[in-house]
Amino acid sequence: MDFLTLLFIGFWQPQVIYGEDGRHDVNEVQNQAWVELSRATGLAMDSEKLLDQGDYYEIATRTYGRSFGLCEDERFFEQPTLGYCSGFLVGTNLVATAGHCSANCDSMSFVFDYLIQDAQTPVTRFNKKQVYRCKEVIAYKMEFKGADYALIELDRKVEDRAPFRVRTSDELTEGEELAVMGHPAGLPLKITTGARVRHWDPSKSFFVTNSDTFRGNSGSAIVNARTLDVEGILSRGEQDFEYDKKKQCMRSKLCDDQGCRGEDVTAIRYIAELLKSL
Repeated sequence: MDFLTLLFIGFWQPQVIYGEDGRHDVNEVQNQAWVELSRATGLAMDSEKLLDQGDYYEIATRTYGRSFGLCEDERFFEQPTLGYCSGFLVGTNLVATAGHCSANCDSMSFVFDYLIQDAQTPVTRFNKKQVYRCKEVIAYKMEFKGADYALIELDRKVEDRAPFRVRTSDELTEGEELAVMGHPAGLPLKITTGARVRHWDPSKSFFVTNSDTFRGNSGSAIVNARTLDVEGILSRGEQDFEYDKKKQCMRSKLCDDQGCRGEDVTAIRYIAELLKSL
């Protein structure tokens, strides 16, 4: 991926903690419905980073804390980081993601099951059936203050997990509880809980949440905690970590639950309409 593309992606990345940090490794989550649903989440990464070892791919990773110059007491400091966006299955061979994540289909792959197996063991070796290439960007839209989505066709069907269910009726209400499933900062899969709808205007292309989302979460599924339907696609939000002058390192930006600008989520209706037309 070229420098200008990386710079553009970085501009859109949401990176902030609202209230208490709601990010959880999958093995820490007790809600098994959420765990099963999260299996349809993929990490978007450059295909050239996949090291072909015959029957499997090995992925060279970097340490999250050192890659971002974080303070050593930051959560997940020693976990690996790779990739640049998240995506989620909405059909057997269809992935929804953010529009700004879809610029380079020819060099884009989605990796499933990149997660922490136990308290210490991340998965960095993948069977080839867990890795899928981008075949075609069926549709995308990328507005700085509006809709930001893409629908991508994979090179083959994903047959060992169920796609997310996309909401096709009803409306959101402010205060509705949400969960986010994705790869903040390229970390192993996180299920982020405790988010709420802060502002909902059905006339707009996006709504605003207080989700704890980071660089790499762009394209994540925003799921209604009550219905388990996807409500939207994470698009953009607060920018950058904050610099700790005393310790000379970076920290996650902290905001009150109702503070800062909030995180923008493109309404899932665009993907729902595309799926109806296929």
